[in-house]
Amino acid sequence: MKTCLSLKKILSVLKWKTSVDPEPLTVKINFDSKITAIGSCFSEHLSAFLKKRKFSLISNPTGIVYNPFSIAELIHDLCDKKSIDEKKLFFHQGLWHHFQFHGKFSNRSKKAALNQMNESLQMASEHLASSDFLILTLGTSFVFREKNGGNFVSNCHKLPSNNFSREWLSPSKIHQELSTALTRLLKIRPALKIIFTVSPVRHIRDGLVANNRSKSALLLAVHYLQTSMPDSVFYFPSYEIVMDELRDYRFYKEDLLHPSDQAIDYVLSKFATATLSEEAGEFCSQLEGILRAMDHRILHPGTPDHRAFINKQLEKIEKLRKSHPDLDFQREWTHFEKQLKEHFDPQGH
Repeated sequence: MKTCLSLKKILSVLKWKTSVDPEPLTVKINFDSKITAIGSCFSEHLSAFLKKRKFSLISNPTGIVYNPFSIAELIHDLCDKKSIDEKKLFFHQGLWHHFQFHGKFSNRSKKAALNQMNESLQMASEHLASSDFLILTLGTSFVFREKNGGNFVSNCHKLPSNNFSREWLSPSKIHQELSTALTRLLKIRPALKIIFTVSPVRHIRDGLVANNRSKSALLLAVHYLQTSMPDSVFYFPSYEIVMDELRDYRFYKEDLLHPSDQAIDYVLSKFATATLSEEAGEFCSQLEGILRAMDHRILHPGTPDHRAFINKQLEKIEKLRKSHPDLDFQREWTHFEKQLKEHFDPQGH
């Protein structure tokens, strides 16, 4: 008996993980908030999470951006409402490209590529000018610079590596570039709140030591920005949650570099807790059940239980429609309505 009691006492004081508890934002994201998100591939996960939950958001108008200098340049371009000069496009491997745009904007037609790029920039300029939140996800402090011209690039588009030089950015350089861009943006939109996060995806091109130096430079630069802009700049610890709280390879994909879907979901749930208003959080909790139901695999389609399941989800959607008439639930409604049409005739047999 004493042994059991001792074991219980030991277990009661043991800690099985180091918890990372993000500091809640003083100003919360609500449904009337407009959001712009820019950054590395992890920002795409954040954006998809928010879009799926009906928030007004524009993400990465030039495609994924990994380094802080390219992010700063994009912010300047959006402030200027800049259009791309067709002279800046170049032809390579059958497509027209731009060094500041992701390959998804590349096109066999120069005109089509240019139009798509400028349309995306124009839409993002208008959205950012009235945004309440800007989410910036930094991926690496290594950057590529054109040897011919000296400009930093976001994407090399598979051009020969000898066309570029590769540089590491110090925390002070990163802070200076981002501070200049954000100061300018805040003059246009003084009430804007900027949420920084550092991507937990590890870059091992130069080894893990260089990766850690790279991430450290980003973390220090953000700290400097928080210190110099305390009312506008906030930090969400995506990197720390994965590195410290989820420090186990079971939370990574097979390459052992990218967080698993489970890890991403965990980080995003913490993001929601730290940043969303009580009203928005409650809505997301209600919507979460419907989203899970959409992913649910039906074992026995066409049965009475299946029909009851569909009707229950449609009732939930209708309830949310009435409480949030300004939000669009067509995607969710169509998903379950399609199941009714596929598995049941109009009489319900």
